[in-house]
Amino acid sequence: MKKSMRSGLLCALMIALVFFVGSSCKSLDNTTLNPKMKNEKLLPSLKPVFDEDSFSVMYGTYVRSNYMVRYSPSLDDIKKIYERDLPNICDFSGRAKGTIKCKAIDGKEEDRFWGNTSSAGCFFMFVTVGTLGISPLFGIPIQDTNSELQIEITIIDSNNYVVGRYKSDMHKQRTWQALYWGYNMDNAFRRNARLVFIACMEDIKRQINEDYYRLVKALQ
Repeated sequence: MKKSMRSGLLCALMIALVFFVGSSCKSLDNTTLNPKMKNEKLLPSLKPVFDEDSFSVMYGTYVRSNYMVRYSPSLDDIKKIYERDLPNICDFSGRAKGTIKCKAIDGKEEDRFWGNTSSAGCFFMFVTVGTLGISPLFGIPIQDTNSELQIEITIIDSNNYVVGRYKSDMHKQRTWQALYWGYNMDNAFRRNARLVFIACMEDIKRQINEDYYRLVKALQ
């Protein structure tokens, strides 16, 4: 087979892959929006604050057509998880005794075609090129997404004094993009964002639980 014909066939197969990838990938499980772990002892009611600006460094997008900021589905997911997780920290039945603020302090997202910085990625690239682009159609990963996130929760009393500040560990998540068993690009990023945020919140909840009695006294 001539080199030009082989290149044309490879391009055609890759284009076909792009068209079919959306409908043939794994769907995003909505259970990944559910937070884990509830503290046994709940703090008094606190007004929730979510610092969108800190998270939008990774998840925000700018819409030039109407000069408005539109946040990505990943940021919307994180906000939803935060709202669902707050009842695992606070008892909202009474009057708010202060505020609880969540912000991102570090993190990044990376989309790696064929995992090009890993030895596995070299193998996938070799196999794909060697099979004229056919192997991804049978489930060989085409790329992977990697996310890292570290958050901070600040608790402020009714007099606007900071009574607690807690930082999570840096959590990482990797998701493969592949036909049939993997995810498409959008869902891979969303899955990562959900899982790393849930893990960060678990760190925070453990710290708050250990500091419970001091916090309750400070919030009276």
